[in-house]
Amino acid sequence: HVSAKPVRRGRSDVAVRRLWASSGATLKAPLIASLKAPLRAGDKVVLTTLGTAGDVYPFVAIAQRLKARGMRPVVATSSFHRPLVESRGIEFCPLAPDETQLLHDLGEPFEVLMRRVMHPISGPRFGITRIVLPYLAQTHRQLEAACRDAALLVSHTYSFAAPLLAERTGIQWRSLCLQPLTFLSAHDPAVLSAQVPVHRLQPWLGPQHYARLLRMVRFATRGWMRPVRRLRRELGLPETRLHPLFDGQFAPQGVYAMFDPLLMRDTRDLPVAVRFAGFTHFDGTDALLPASLSDFLDRGDAPIVCTLGTSAVHNPGHFYQVASDCCRRLGRRAVFLGSPQTMTPDLPDDQWAVPWASHRALFARAALVVHQGGMGTCGQALRAGVPQLVVPFANDQPDNAARLTGLGVALSLRVSHLCDASMHGALHRLLHEPAFAAQARDVATRLLPQDGAETVAGWLSDDPADPVARSGLDDALAASAASASAVAGDRA
Repeated sequence: HVSAKPVRRGRSDVAVRRLWASSGATLKAPLIASLKAPLRAGDKVVLTTLGTAGDVYPFVAIAQRLKARGMRPVVATSSFHRPLVESRGIEFCPLAPDETQLLHDLGEPFEVLMRRVMHPISGPRFGITRIVLPYLAQTHRQLEAACRDAALLVSHTYSFAAPLLAERTGIQWRSLCLQPLTFLSAHDPAVLSAQVPVHRLQPWLGPQHYARLLRMVRFATRGWMRPVRRLRRELGLPETRLHPLFDGQFAPQGVYAMFDPLLMRDTRDLPVAVRFAGFTHFDGTDALLPASLSDFLDRGDAPIVCTLGTSAVHNPGHFYQVASDCCRRLGRRAVFLGSPQTMTPDLPDDQWAVPWASHRALFARAALVVHQGGMGTCGQALRAGVPQLVVPFANDQPDNAARLTGLGVALSLRVSHLCDASMHGALHRLLHEPAFAAQARDVATRLLPQDGAETVAGWLSDDPADPVARSGLDDALAASAASASAVAGDRA
C-alpha cells in the first residue's frame, strides 16, 4: 500500500514523484518530459507480456497499430506465441521459460500444468511462483537486451522484470491492465475467489475497513515476491514498499485499462494516470469463418456457441458433454470451439465442432455464448450484443463473471456446480427471458466504440489527430459510468 490518500489523475509531476518517493523507489528519467515526448517514425517500442493467447492478443494488436504509424514494435513474450506474433509481421523476442524448459524443470505434462494453473484457489500462486518468477533474472536479461535502443517499454501484470528495468535504466514505461481485478479496489470489490467470497464483506465493512482486509491479502502474498526483492538487491535498486503484483506493476507515467469502463462500478481508488482504452477488437485472426462452419450457420437458426477460450480449454472436464446434452434437450443448434481431444464424440447433425474460429465473426451470429469468463472472450461477447452464460474456472474469471451479471447481460454458473440441470435451467432463462437479450443489445451500444488497441497506439504516439486519445475518451467514460449506474439502479 503506497499511500492512504491516492493521487488523483491530472495532478502535477510533483504529486507523482511524492507517491514514488513514499515507496522508496526512484525515477531516473524526467517524468513530465517522458509524458509529453511523442514517439517518432522508426522508434523502437518493446511490448512485453506473459500468459496465454488471451494475454498476448492485446499486445499484438497494439504492435500492429504502432507499426502502421511507422514505429518499430517488438513483442517480447514466451516462445509459445512466436508463430502468432511473427504471422502478423511483428518482430519477436523470446522470454523464459520456453515450453521445453518449463516441462523439463517441473517434470509434468502440459495438461497437468494447466490444470494446476487453473485451480480455483492455488492457481495464481502456482502460476506466479512456479512458472513466472523462477525465471525472473533470465527474463530481466532478455528484456534488457530487447530494450537496447528502445524508446518505450509497455508491460503486462505478470511482466515483473519490466518495472525493475524501467527503474534502473529510466526507459519510458507504460503498463496495461487487461481486467478489473488488477486494480484490487476497496471501493469496487473484486471476486478474489468464488470459494472464499471475501468481497461480500465490503458492504458491511465499508471501503476503509475493507482496504485493511486487502492489505492482509498483500501481506499474505509478499512471500511470493522473494525473487523480485532478491533481484532488486542484485541490481542495486533500493528497497520499496510497492508490492510487485499490485501497486508495483503500475507505471507512474501511464496505466492503460484495455477493457470498457462499464465494467467498473467505482473508480475512486484507481492508480495514478489510469485511462480506459476499451476492448481490442483483435482476437488472433482476421480470417473469415471456416467454410464448413459458415455453411452450418447458414442452414438454420442462430446457435448457442460454447467456448473455453485459451486457458480453460486445456482441462474442460465435462463442460462440452453437459453443454451438448443441454442444447439437445432445448432443441437448439450449437457450435463448440475446442481441441478434438476435449470434444464430445458423435455430435448430432445440429451441433458442430471446430478447434478454433474468430470470436468476433462467430459471436455476431450466435443466439447466446457460453464461455469461461476470460476478459477477451467477455469483450467479444459484449460487442456482439448477445446474452452470456459464464462458467468461470479460476483467476480473474469469477470476477469477470460477477461484473457481467451485474450489467444484466449474463448468468454465472460455478464450475463445481456444473451439471445438466443447472446449465439447462440457466440456458432456458437466457433464451426465454427477453430482458437479457434487450440488455445485451443496449450494453453493446454503450461500449467505447474505437478499438482499444488503436486508442492505446494513439496515446503512445501522442497523435493529435486521434480524437479518442484527446478529449473523446473522457466523454465516453462519463457516459459509460452514468449508464452503469442506471443499470445498477434498475436491478436494485
